[in-house]
Amino acid sequence: MTGVNKYQENAFSTSDSFYFHVMLKTVMRKFFDYIQLPEKWFLPENLQSNTKVIYGIFKDYEKYEKQNHRRSILGKVIPFAILLYNYDENYREVMNWFFIELLKHKDEFVFPLRDLQPDCWWQDGRGRTKPDLSKVEGLVKTTEVVPEEINPDLEKEYQAARKSIGK
Repeated sequence: MTGVNKYQENAFSTSDSFYFHVMLKTVMRKFFDYIQLPEKWFLPENLQSNTKVIYGIFKDYEKYEKQNHRRSILGKVIPFAILLYNYDENYREVMNWFFIELLKHKDEFVFPLRDLQPDCWWQDGRGRTKPDLSKVEGLVKTTEVVPEEINPDLEKEYQAARKSIGK
């Protein structure tokens, strides 16, 4: 499965890519448009200790998020998951197990540098920026992000298509 955000990705997209990125995410975004989570459910006195930590991380994410498309899904899904964790012990026990497993396997994770620095994330009207290694050095294992290689034939086709529509 590939992304569907760039012409180069669309050239190799499968029906699974289209189904996931266009159909499912659109349905989820519309579904969550109708869901209103009461703010009082997030008040500190209503949250358990672990939930307070998780909700604090979510609030940090909200400060960093500069892409409306992504916010429209994650801004609803994450709070719902937080409430599920806080108010339903049936789900909390499974989520606690996942958290413990993540902690046990923390040394096995490897992250692209840009993913660890919110100021490098894709932003509306700007795109991505190059990560600063000094901000994450020693935090976790990282990989250097290699610029995506563009197939020269696809790039020519892409530029010709843009030219034909006057862009």
